[in-house]
Amino acid sequence: MVLGLDWIDRRGWAYCQLGMEADSRPRLGILPPEDIATSSLVAQSASIVVDAPIGLRAHKQEGGGDRPCDRGARLWLGKRKFAVIAPPVEAELREWRSRRDSGGRQRQGHVRGLLPAISSAEELRCAHPRTLESHPELVFAALAGGSLPPEGKKTQLLGMLARASLLQGQGIELDLRDLVGSVPADNYLDAIAMALVACAWQRLEADLPVIRAATGIPGRLGEDPSRECLMALPGAASKTFREPPLPALDFDDLVALAAQFRPVPAEKRA
Repeated sequence: MVLGLDWIDRRGWAYCQLGMEADSRPRLGILPPEDIATSSLVAQSASIVVDAPIGLRAHKQEGGGDRPCDRGARLWLGKRKFAVIAPPVEAELREWRSRRDSGGRQRQGHVRGLLPAISSAEELRCAHPRTLESHPELVFAALAGGSLPPEGKKTQLLGMLARASLLQGQGIELDLRDLVGSVPADNYLDAIAMALVACAWQRLEADLPVIRAATGIPGRLGEDPSRECLMALPGAASKTFREPPLPALDFDDLVALAAQFRPVPAEKRA
């Protein structure tokens, strides 16, 4: 089994546990951050991929906390490049932890909102060293062979159906009833995308494609012993990710992709 994680809010992570066999049904749920170190879900996973920065810059530079992999990833996303935001730097994480531990008031904002996820991801890596970072928008672009258009936002119907169709095309069986609950469906779809990358890691090992450089040109995981400051990609990326940018899908492409989704038929439901 492998595990994909996508941060929700202070409740913690939306998780997807996925088997390596073909036509695997994802197991979905919530993993509270306080359970990371003791979770049997984590302990039983062969590989884990998480949608949170792993490895931060020591100090702000031009571009803020941007890492080369952040800049490289944006080159693949076209008009959706703002989905990859500049992460905080190490000093901000230390300050956040100090305020948290002392019960002080936490600053808000989208970038600051990453700090709980980053802190939890570091704890996860201590508990399970075989953990990598990825980004859902990169994964879906790789699977689609092009960046999704602005109408394909992950919180809107067309965007969700297109993403579900792309996952289905990789052998993931989706029952729409599994996506109903207190967790937004887009978080579960992102967690499934992370689990798909974890499956690719299990199959490809050192040959897993990753983005480390600001050029966005993918390399192999085994080319560098460090597993920080990179964006791991699904196996499909070896065919679609060459040199940026990918072609952009248009609205008609998005509609056609969304129309391909077929939920698990009643006779196959558990």
